[in-house]
Amino acid sequence: MANNIKELLGQPNSEYPFGPDWYEITEVALGTTAIREPHHFEDVFSFTKATANGGLVLFDTGMGLANIKDILPMPPVRTLLTHSHWDHIGGAGLFKNISILDNEYETSRLRAGWRKDETVGYDEEAFLVKVPSSYDLNQFNIPGIESFETFKDGDAINIDGLHVVVIHTPGHTPGSVCFFLPQSGELITGDTLYPGPEYLHLAESSVNDYLQSLYRLRSELGNKITAILPGHNQPLAEPDLLNRHIAAFEGSLTPTEIVEGVDEFGPYEQRKFAGFSLMLPK
Repeated sequence: MANNIKELLGQPNSEYPFGPDWYEITEVALGTTAIREPHHFEDVFSFTKATANGGLVLFDTGMGLANIKDILPMPPVRTLLTHSHWDHIGGAGLFKNISILDNEYETSRLRAGWRKDETVGYDEEAFLVKVPSSYDLNQFNIPGIESFETFKDGDAINIDGLHVVVIHTPGHTPGSVCFFLPQSGELITGDTLYPGPEYLHLAESSVNDYLQSLYRLRSELGNKITAILPGHNQPLAEPDLLNRHIAAFEGSLTPTEIVEGVDEFGPYEQRKFAGFSLMLPK
């Protein structure tokens, strides 16, 4: 994929507050492209993976602040969602062949979309660039979509020769999943595992489920993971990030700092470690 996306795309779509340079495109491995949104504190990542037959699979669809469809070299054969939070389904309505886990929380949230008053992080101070004066952030919303498919835990999906294994990893949300690509060893984790503050104090989160999900990933994948493709903060993480998260819960990894506070999701205890932290309910 071309790195100079302005040459590739031309003019931005006027329906969106930001144009194509909202994104940062990086090829992180053979056939794997990270789509970064670095101009917002969430620092969200979506990914594409080339299929054996020259197609494209899209994993998550970002925040919806720019038109993600315009930066892809071709329409994706299929779009797979790790979960239904607003910063990962923002562009879902642009695509056909959308799929999410067959889970009540995820499917109902995808159908409902997100109103501005339901989201956290669309305020002016959350942006690292100036929001165009012609755009009113208070009017922003993510429309729900009705036309989508579902997959189940353990499904082995063959998409034009690309093998994708679905692993249900509840914790951050009830229907969060990771996608394992056995041909390359890449693990696409969404918000289940990333180098940053892991939000586990949301109303829909479960700390116990989250820890069990980490144990499952270690048990079933072990040293098969060659790279973690996380949903936030950096395009690649070392496989050891999984073991370090588990060690943090088990107490063999000592926090560098513990901070208590309250944010939009409620009271929390943040346990900070080198390269990540756990936002636990208090």
